[in-house]
Amino acid sequence: MGNPTHAELVKRIKTLEKQIAAHSDKAASRKSASAFRTFADQSPNMIFINKGGRVVYVNKRCVEPMGYSRKEFYAPDFDFMTLIAPESVDLIRSNLKRHMKGEEVEPYEYSVINKQGEKIEAIITTKLINYDREKAILGIITDITARKRTEDELQYRLKFQHLITMVSSQFINLY
Repeated sequence: MGNPTHAELVKRIKTLEKQIAAHSDKAASRKSASAFRTFADQSPNMIFINKGGRVVYVNKRCVEPMGYSRKEFYAPDFDFMTLIAPESVDLIRSNLKRHMKGEEVEPYEYSVINKQGEKIEAIITTKLINYDREKAILGIITDITARKRTEDELQYRLKFQHLITMVSSQFINLY
């Protein structure tokens, strides 16, 4: 076999360039995914990725308050809708449909139920992303349970104060 022609060398070089670029893209993708995981696992918020109705990523913060292991979240038969409180199911389904149409959804409040059956009040912020060359939903959940309890207590105290004021003024008007 003789020396390759100029055209054959150019073809080999282009093939090698494509292979190197593909390898470089994969390495960059792995590095990017690793950086994301490092960032997400340090977040004070719960972060997840839902692809095609399946949970494909949860950060460490999702595990503790929700009571599920990562293995449980990632199981093929895990139904993420079991995490949604009954009063929030319609809202979640509606927003999932909007996302599947390619629409972005503004942050909103909803309730989730952890494995122990405890309700967690939350604000969810979602973003459509590409994950493994498919559409997926990146979600960031902020637990606002303590804030909601404080708001409820404040409302109770305001109503109580109003009631005391009304009773006091009626009592004063009697005399």
